This record gives sequence, C-alpha cells and structure tokens, in this order.
Amino acid sequence: MYARVAILTERGALTETYTYEIPEHFAGVRPGACLLVPFQNLVRIGYLVEMLPEPDVPRVRAAIGRVETSDIPDERVELARWMAQHWCAPVGSCLRLMMPPALRGRIQRRVRAVCEHRPEGVRGATAELLDFLTGYGPISVAALARKFGRDAAHRALAGLRKHGLIAEEAEILHPGSTPKTERVYSVPHVDAARSWIDANRNRRPSQAALLTYLLETGTPVSRSEILSQHPSAASRLAQLVKAGLLREELHPVLRRPAEEAAGSQSPFALTTDQAQAVARLENAIREGCFREILLFGVTASGKTEVYTRAIEAVLSAGRGAIVLMPEIALTVHAVAHFRGRFGETLAVLHSRLSSGERADEWRRIERGEARVVLGPRSAVFAPLADPGIFIIDEEHE
Repeated sequence: MYARVAILTERGALTETYTYEIPEHFAGVRPGACLLVPFQNLVRIGYLVEMLPEPDVPRVRAAIGRVETSDIPDERVELARWMAQHWCAPVGSCLRLMMPPALRGRIQRRVRAVCEHRPEGVRGATAELLDFLTGYGPISVAALARKFGRDAAHRALAGLRKHGLIAEEAEILHPGSTPKTERVYSVPHVDAARSWIDANRNRRPSQAALLTYLLETGTPVSRSEILSQHPSAASRLAQLVKAGLLREELHPVLRRPAEEAAGSQSPFALTTDQAQAVARLENAIREGCFREILLFGVTASGKTEVYTRAIEAVLSAGRGAIVLMPEIALTVHAVAHFRGRFGETLAVLHSRLSSGERADEWRRIERGEARVVLGPRSAVFAPLADPGIFIIDEEHE
C-alpha cells in the first residue's frame, strides 16, 4: 500500500508531495491521515493526500508512525486538492490553512536503548550516551543534545542507530492546545460537613466559615472564586481536602476571547428596503440551494441588522453561518453586536487571539457548540459542520 504525502514543516509546507509505503498495521488509513514520515535525516509531519496502488518512484521509504488525533476529515483534503489545482498552490499549504496554529503541532523525537549491556565495540562518547540511555529510559533528542552537546549527541546517535542499539519514536506536540483546567472544590458528604462545623465552630472558626460558604453555595466552586471571596483560604482548602471534608477536582475551562460589551439584545424595526433585503435572503435560505446575493448600502444603512436577521433564519433551519470581515480591527468591533444577539453560539477567530484561545474556539465549532463564526478571511476554513450562509462584509476590501 502506497500513498502521496504532503509534508509540513515548522515554517510551512514543502512544494511537492512525496510517495511513501504505508505499513499494513496502519489500519483504515485514508486521505487526511496524519503520519510521521522520514524526510532526509529528520522525522516530519505528513498528511496523506492520495492512495496509490503502486509506487510511482523507484525508491520508497516507509511511514514510521500514525497520529490519529491529528487526522483531517477527508472532505477538507478534497477541498485542499481542489485549491491546490485551481490556484497552483502546494497542497500542504492549503491543508495548513484548515488547522489553527496551535493544533498544527511540532514533532518531538525520542530514543531508547534496546540492549541490556553495552557491546565491547562501543567506546568513548557513544558508550557514555548508550550507558545513559540504558539507565534513563526514553528521552527526547533535544534533551540529549542539551546534556551531551548537539554535535556530539547526533554523532553518537548515528553510531548507535547504525548498530541497531537504539529505537526511535516520535510524537506530535501541540503547544498551546492542551485543554486548560482549573481546580474546583465541592462538599462530598453534606451531613458529615455540618457535624464537623458544629463541633469545630469555635476551635477552628476560619475553616468552619470556609466550609459553611461552600455548603451554602451547593455547587462546585473554582479555586479562583474562593480566593476572591477568602483571600487567605489556600492553606485552609488544603487542610479540608486532607481531612476528607472537601473534594478537589480538575475541571476543563475554555479559553475565551476577551469579552466585548454586548450590543443591543433586541432587534429594531426594519425600514422598507431592509425588510425587502431580509425577505429575499430568507427565501433563498428556504430554497436551500446556492445563491449569490449582493447587499448594497451606504455606511450606517443597517446592513449588519440585515446580516443578523439572515443568520437567525439560517439557525432556525438548523444550519450555521460564517461572517467574514475585511480586517481584524473590524472583527473586534463587530463582536459586541453579534455577541449581544447570538450569545455563546458565537465563535470568534482571528490572529490577535492567543494560540490557546484559537484552539478552544476551533474545538467549540467542531463540537457544534458554536454555530456562528466571525473573523477575517481565514475564518472561511472554520470546521462548521453545515454552513447555510457565508456573509462577506465589505467584499471589495
């Protein structure tokens, strides 16, 4: 089994695709699969673009790993291939557009010794590195370079690799994309907590007061919220957890873009021209087939309200909407209006967000939690399952 693979680097994508053999144990591999492939003397991230019945080059190397958590849906691969052909662009560069930077990842290579005892022929710095691996276990190549020096480590690894004394593996790291968590506290046994408060109200008043506060809240409370109400409660929390009176857990927290002041929640009455524009858009949405509609209006003529009514119609039909703004500055100003009308179903994507914020917004869209996407041009690649309308604001810009 063979395939053409688009190879990504830290700075972009290589212009050509390359042919690799796909091992039989890569079960169910298909276009969009994320692979680890050897390229020159490195291990690179590659995306399977096309399956081949036979190799189309004389010498073929085999893919060495599979990272299923980073696969791309095959419909995005199909789109990337069409883009590459239409605009004469590298298919790998097109694929990169469909992933937020924090989820593109970088490779960390690790090595481990596969021999219990050092062979007699291994000496010097190579022997020192092998002894270290034997006692330490798997370790990243970067860590070895820091410990032994970059050139010395790579020379020693080359010698060990040649004699089959080490095994190498790789994984994709996603900096900034690790889900954020926060510590939350709850009362697992209410009756026991009340009895403890009655018995210790005078002897341990500060702990009793904190436990009473959490009992009255009745739901898990985050550590930050507790410390905002009780600034010196950190040590008391630890004591109550140790005594079994509180339960400490890690809950996932979505990193959200900085909130803008929400605009007006209620729609205003439409003018005659606005009502006609909305009616035409609603008719096109009901028909459910492709239409291009130009909405022309001078500044402050109420185009945004027309957009909003069209999005409401799309949401009512069970579909989603993508709104593209000409630049980030306008995106930020538009957030207030759309947040006021669509609340938590709005996701915002632009380059001023942190990598973690972009990754979390991307996940919200993929999971269907956000059905309205707002951003500049790159937001067109948001993973919205069933978009019913694309609004290109100030299209001439």
